[in-house]
Amino acid sequence: MSRWLWLLLALLVALIVPVWLGGGEILTRLAQFPRQLLLAMFAMIVLCWVINSLRLRLLLGEHSGRLPRLKCLGVVMSTEFAQCATPGGSGAPLTLMALLVRHGIRPAQGSAVFAMDQLSDLLFFLCALMGIALYALFHSLNPRLEWLLEFSAVSMLGGLVCCALLVRFHRKLIRLNGALLKGLRVRTRLRRRWARSSCVFLRHSAAR
Repeated sequence: MSRWLWLLLALLVALIVPVWLGGGEILTRLAQFPRQLLLAMFAMIVLCWVINSLRLRLLLGEHSGRLPRLKCLGVVMSTEFAQCATPGGSGAPLTLMALLVRHGIRPAQGSAVFAMDQLSDLLFFLCALMGIALYALFHSLNPRLEWLLEFSAVSMLGGLVCCALLVRFHRKLIRLNGALLKGLRVRTRLRRRWARSSCVFLRHSAAR
């Protein structure tokens, strides 16, 4: 019962703070927003949650049986809420790993699932940017918009290159981090645990 009270309190604070800071006008604007379009937007959000839950079960592979479909949908919703509510979406991977641990899925496996999920999104947006770039070749765009597209494309390509380098030189990276942890006088047991977690993360990422 106390969990539901804390959840209700957190929701009330999340609603009161924006209104107190001057966001009361959003209620008026929301009342003027077309109802059918608003319902269509909510339907699209729910559909995306369902699709993401199916993708999560697909990424879990042989561990998907530990997570029922309804709970998988709840995990996806919680992860996306945490991503929107924390700076830079930093709470999303922690939320996903914490929820998957409850169903017997190790944190290293959960982090691998999150990494593959983000990588698939990165590939999708990269393909979308390529389509926009082809459109820009035959149409004139705002110079600021062109700069943003170029910066986004370079950032995504850089992220994919970093992922490829991580997979290619993961052994050297693990050894380097082990040497750094040893220099920081981290105990041998903790260094070995970190190395095992890294290997599990890479193995499950490759399996996905």
